[in-house]
Amino acid sequence: MSAVRILLPDNSAKEFDHEPTVLEVALSIGPRLAKDTLGAVLNDSGEVVDLRQKLKDGTKVKLVTTKDPLSLEVIRHSAAHVMAQAVQEFGPT
Repeated sequence: MSAVRILLPDNSAKEFDHEPTVLEVALSIGPRLAKDTLGAVLNDSGEVVDLRQKLKDGTKVKLVTTKDPLSLEVIRHSAAHVMAQAVQEFGPT
């Protein structure tokens, strides 16, 4: 497989020998950034994807960290899934 280039908001690029995940991109920049990353917006779509999303060559990635205004949306969405799972476990079947 040829190099996979991932484009960052500052117009720089990271190259990988495989299709990386969002988390791998964050880790390639730094461990602290990876720890603070909750997801990413791809190709200016406005939709946040999770850390396990594999990225294709030429994908533009904006990492969503705990300091990003979108982080509250991500945390609420995740909390809703956790609550729904708990309700299903404790509620009548």
